[in-house]
Amino acid sequence: MTEQAAVTVMEDQSPKDRLLDAALGLAARRPWEDVSLADIAHEAHVSLGELHAAFRDKLDILVALSDRTDQQVLDTIDTEMSGEPPRERLFDVMMARFDALRPHRAAVRSIANALARSPADLIRLRDAGMRSMTWTLEAAGMDTGGQIGALRAQGLAVVFARTLRVWLEDDDPGMAKTMVALDRRLREGERAMGFAEGLSRMFGRFGDIGRRGRYSRDRYDPRTPLDPEQEGSGSGI
Repeated sequence: MTEQAAVTVMEDQSPKDRLLDAALGLAARRPWEDVSLADIAHEAHVSLGELHAAFRDKLDILVALSDRTDQQVLDTIDTEMSGEPPRERLFDVMMARFDALRPHRAAVRSIANALARSPADLIRLRDAGMRSMTWTLEAAGMDTGGQIGALRAQGLAVVFARTLRVWLEDDDPGMAKTMVALDRRLREGERAMGFAEGLSRMFGRFGDIGRRGRYSRDRYDPRTPLDPEQEGSGSGI
């Protein structure tokens, strides 16, 4: 695509989406810490004033990217799964999130690495992360109210963060290692949360997880070995 054609495509988008896509494009090409707001405005072919009207800072852009991913996932929920147990829907919705992020893997890696070096930014992004996990639970048909709901979202955020590290290195088109890691993390979460009425009530039991969804178990072997370094990682966005 020529530069002029790219500009034409961007002009068909809303200014907000143009800025978000510009941020992702720059993050894919260089460390996220090195990307300035002026860089993003220039890449999106908007003025710095227009960027300021849309976003307060780079973290605000990351929140908007998270919200946009939430929308993409919710828009593609498999309606045929509506009658399936919540445990299977949860696996399916989580995998749909990794599917939505797949075109932006390089950008996600750049952003994740930057956040790993900036705990203060991670803290500021916590609410957005909890909101995403709450929507994930809602899409899986699970109650998110009260303290138990908040605990579910927190536990799922840990599962997502730890699985993300495997996904970043999973070059299999079927995301087999990611599926194995997600399945394993959910099982670990079930054991770890046993003190809070058990994940049998919170996440359900995962014995048959993913059997009938888009990301069915017949697409991967649960015994697939994972890289030890990835297996032990607990960081991520």
